[in-house]
Amino acid sequence: METVQKLYKALKNKNLIELSDIIGEECRCISNVASSLQTFYGKEQVIDFFKSIIKLLGNNNFEIVFKPTTHDGTHVGVAWELECSDTHIPIVKGFGFYHCHYYKGRMMIRNVEMIMEPLLQIEPLRLQVIDFFKSIIKLLGNNNFEIVFKPTTHDGTDVGVAWKLECSDTHIPIVKGFGFYHCHYYKGRMMIRNVEMIMEPLLQIEPLRLVSDNVRESNKLFLDRHIFI
Repeated sequence: METVQKLYKALKNKNLIELSDIIGEECRCISNVASSLQTFYGKEQVIDFFKSIIKLLGNNNFEIVFKPTTHDGTHVGVAWELECSDTHIPIVKGFGFYHCHYYKGRMMIRNVEMIMEPLLQIEPLRLQVIDFFKSIIKLLGNNNFEIVFKPTTHDGTDVGVAWKLECSDTHIPIVKGFGFYHCHYYKGRMMIRNVEMIMEPLLQIEPLRLVSDNVRESNKLFLDRHIFI
């Protein structure tokens, strides 16, 4: 347990020397924290992985908080959270399993599993995303508007779409934009993990742009007729 505590302390303090002292030469690490699920073999690769986490923590803006869940001597399980240092609100959270062994008289970490849970399970972020989509549903109203979309890119787990919000009666686009979605399998189901939904500037929408142009032209004519030099 003490060795795993040293690991999280070293991450918090960004201490690479202390990290190097507790990572075994033949250590293996499986994680999806810094990128998609990857396996790192050997001390050098595992140290590089933890370097990427330290870089992710930035200049003390975030910190890792952990709590042991299981411990039977050489096997340790922990639940961890990445928190904002100021608000202590969890940004991401996950769990880890560590297998330690004695090597040359010292307890070293031999195997690491550090898994980050899907972002939408984090309560503050999940609620914000739900509120965002609720606002879109409210905007649609009582069938006065509808969203029309067309896929633009698709490579399995990453999907791009072009979308527009139309008036149901006239089918004139009110606003339009594009979206990018990253999906992954979780508990046997394909789930959306990341969402980018961007609305184009309103004056790029043709009907609205023409109305705006007409208003500007009317204002110009009014000024030409009523301003005297």
